Amino acid sequence: VSEKLLDGRELEFCRWEGDELELLKDVRDKLNQLGEHWSRDDKNKCLREAAKSFRYLGQIVRLIIL
Repeated sequence: VSEKLLDGRELEFCRWEGDELELLKDVRDKLNQLGEHWSRDDKNKCLREAAKSFRYLGQIVRLIIL
């Protein structure tokens, strides 16, 4: 996508300091702490909405690169 839209340049918000796997683990831990006291119903709603956001993001990316 960056090749198509930005001539291969990388945007600042796409850069991370540190090990990406460790950063992902930290985010996962924080999300788990956030949802620790949620009801099962609230967790399921959140998961459904997250799935929608990824699906729509995929559709947007396909439109951009086609």
